[in-house]
Amino acid sequence: MGIMIKPTKDRNGTYYIRKAVPLELRSAIGKGELKRSLETKDLGQAKLKAPVALAKINAIIQNAKAERSVTQDDTEVIASVWMTRILQQPETIKARYVRQDDYGYGLTADNVQLSECLRKGEQADEADLQLVTQLMQPELEEALRWTPAVLTPAWRQKLAWRLAEYRLSTAEMYIIDELPVYTAINATQQKKSMTFASLFEHYKAHIRLTDKDRAESRIRDYTPSANRFIKFIGDKPIRDISKSDLAAFRTLLELTPANRSKAVNLLSLENQAKAQGKKLSANTVRNNFMHLSAMFTVALQDDLVDEHPFDSFKMRKKVQTINEDIPFTDDEIRVMFRLPLFHGEQSLYGEMAYWMPIILYYTGARVEEIGQLRRADIVDAFGVPCFKIQMGKEQSVKTAGSVRYVPIHSHILELGFMDFVNTRKGQLFAEKSVVNDKYAYNYGRWWGRLIRKHGIRKEVKPSHSFRHYFITQCRALDVREDTQNNILGHVPGSVPRRYGSYLIETSRVLIERIPRLELKRLEN
Repeated sequence: MGIMIKPTKDRNGTYYIRKAVPLELRSAIGKGELKRSLETKDLGQAKLKAPVALAKINAIIQNAKAERSVTQDDTEVIASVWMTRILQQPETIKARYVRQDDYGYGLTADNVQLSECLRKGEQADEADLQLVTQLMQPELEEALRWTPAVLTPAWRQKLAWRLAEYRLSTAEMYIIDELPVYTAINATQQKKSMTFASLFEHYKAHIRLTDKDRAESRIRDYTPSANRFIKFIGDKPIRDISKSDLAAFRTLLELTPANRSKAVNLLSLENQAKAQGKKLSANTVRNNFMHLSAMFTVALQDDLVDEHPFDSFKMRKKVQTINEDIPFTDDEIRVMFRLPLFHGEQSLYGEMAYWMPIILYYTGARVEEIGQLRRADIVDAFGVPCFKIQMGKEQSVKTAGSVRYVPIHSHILELGFMDFVNTRKGQLFAEKSVVNDKYAYNYGRWWGRLIRKHGIRKEVKPSHSFRHYFITQCRALDVREDTQNNILGHVPGSVPRRYGSYLIETSRVLIERIPRLELKRLEN
């Protein structure tokens, strides 16, 4: 016979039951325990109602277990099989997803709707997800017929999103393949007539073919930059875009407020630039131009333009502003690590909430680099326990030079980190966010809200400021810059460094010099 959970009284005398959520399911359910009111103050009635309420709690837990039994890899396989088969049916693609008129080929109305939803990326809300799932019902049924699987509603939604990405990709590839055949204009006229909006669609199709693993993430990152430039340049042919256009666009970006209301976003860029508020940082402006330059590189490679407008175009020298790259202060570090979650209190993100800030403090790593770690990434390198920060399946780093081994500070080990690692099988912390394909996205938002409540300044970046604090500590310790860069992944160029025992030991010695936090190992 199973163990019956006893009803408990709340402060008003009403009975309820509660059950702890297994540790491995807390990130999926979003709670450490589940409660159900029995809606009675009579113990006898409460005991009668308890089994039904408990069954509802168990159903939630079982559903979460079922959801964990499916992985992102499974949905990727289902979607990939669907795309592989559909690519062999060009007439089906044309009939379903492409419209044809006097001007050539374009996307059907529902594909335009899908594109608008996918373009939102991390800003997509529940209504967007439901719309994508609704529009993709025929493809969902088709994909699951070709690759049978039992999916929970949440996983069906994720699969629908991935199928939508593939559906748009197949339509765009079809249009690109067919345009040269059915257009009546010559190549020079075609170059002249292509707008930047069309170039962006061309770029997305290109990147989905050439860099499948990172395509969707890159498209999400580049979309805001592309949309800004489309709003600025309009229908001007890409062949006619000049350096003076780029200079004017740069000036508008430099005057654009960083945090804009919905009303301001609806204005033209010229009117946005007149709005009050803190302006876009030099880094943001520079990144916008890097994104646009990448698109014109593809245009040049595909003979859509005669020259690259960004060649020899110079950005203004970066001026370090007061609010950029701000580290935490020593007092802020003390405040954060005195929070109850570091001294035994349970939190929404469980072990991740505890370990993530500690690891960021002692390594200076980027939050996503730690968020993506797997059990297999905790390694012994020349006798030194290390984090292996790498590129791989479902993993990424900023550049090839960011691939590295980072020694684990002895204090992290003393706090019981290896005991935690040994309880894990795959990911150490969390699965990727459905919203933007990031491991630490949801955690980062939660952590930011938490520390703001305890007086941490708004101008610091909740996770990235650990990196700047680490750099500040290195400078205070008069550390050699090359050693610091090896730990931070700041090696110039795109070639990964070669590791040997000397480099690992040098990095270990530096990390051990970082001042110890006032934390003791928690006893279970």
